[in-house]
Amino acid sequence: VLRVLRLEIFDELKVMVHGMIGGLRTLMWSVVLIMLPVYALCLVFRETLGTQVGHGAGYFNTVPRSFFTVFRCVVIGDCADDAGRPIFVMITDHYGWVWGVIYGVMSVFMTFGLFNVIMAIFVDNVVET
Repeated sequence: VLRVLRLEIFDELKVMVHGMIGGLRTLMWSVVLIMLPVYALCLVFRETLGTQVGHGAGYFNTVPRSFFTVFRCVVIGDCADDAGRPIFVMITDHYGWVWGVIYGVMSVFMTFGLFNVIMAIFVDNVVET
């Protein structure tokens, strides 16, 4: 099977695999860089909203659940409760617009700032190898 990989047709595949392996270190550091602001926001929401009851605040009552909710909302983009209602719309309606602003600023920072920088560094490292 490995002898087949020596054929010329697999040259591009070998280059892609080599680049992917070369970018693993960058990928691991980017995961750490993504998790730091998510964890910081998780702690803020846990300490402030975690003590409240209802209107979406129950998603922040423990640190792991708060981390998962913030990760799900900011990184993945799935920010709805079990019934399909947007969590931060409920929180903003009940607890004030400040929470919507915090969520919006974090989303813009992560999407346009951090993700683009990480992608540029990752592509540069993959092309370099």
